[in-house]
Amino acid sequence: MNLKNYNAVYYFLMYSKNKLYSFIVFTCLVGILAYRCSGALYVPTALDAERENIILDSLILGRELYIRNCGSCHTLYLPDRYSKTEWKAIVKRMQKPAKINDVQANAIYLYLTARAKKIESKN
Repeated sequence: MNLKNYNAVYYFLMYSKNKLYSFIVFTCLVGILAYRCSGALYVPTALDAERENIILDSLILGRELYIRNCGSCHTLYLPDRYSKTEWKAIVKRMQKPAKINDVQANAIYLYLTARAKKIESKN
């Protein structure tokens, strides 16, 4: 059996003699990664709300929804990674898989675009 082709985490989980220990370690690693990613996301300020001419609570709600709904399935992208136009298409495309309504999708969109990339991407 050639173990070079196996993912180290998979091997650890599947072949560990103490399954409970390996599950706890894996869960902790996932939790740490999720915490580190959510910490990198900006926390909306009154200046962001004023600049976008929206209520600060809307931005805060958008951040919470983004972390909870989008981060539960995949890595969260920083808001400045995409432009407003790109975020609009992404949020629309992901709304159904994330099982969020129009109000929630709009809150996420407002949060992401408050600090979105200023120059439109040509990709």
